[in-house]
Amino acid sequence: MNPIEFAIVGAGWRTEFFLRIARALPERFRIAGLVVRDAAKGSAAEQAWGVRTWRDIDGLLKATTPAFVIVSVPQPVAPGIITELAGRSVAILTETPPAPTLEGL
Repeated sequence: MNPIEFAIVGAGWRTEFFLRIARALPERFRIAGLVVRDAAKGSAAEQAWGVRTWRDIDGLLKATTPAFVIVSVPQPVAPGIITELAGRSVAILTETPPAPTLEGL
């Protein structure tokens, strides 16, 4: 069985949980890369985790085709990222709720 390759949008502490899972189970998971807007945070993630980073979703999707993308960002920006990924027919696992209330969903 080939490892499932996935990507993550975000580089906060919650993202690190998914990175740890992939590191612990390389026979099952592989990180395609991270989308990190801040270049310094991206560089730090590359050094700490040995993953590739991009500054936007377009760069990620031009370079790789992950099985799914995890959205792990602050709630106010999650809906835009989810919409962008869905518009590109990318499977999404959203760690962040797409709205703060049931009515917003």
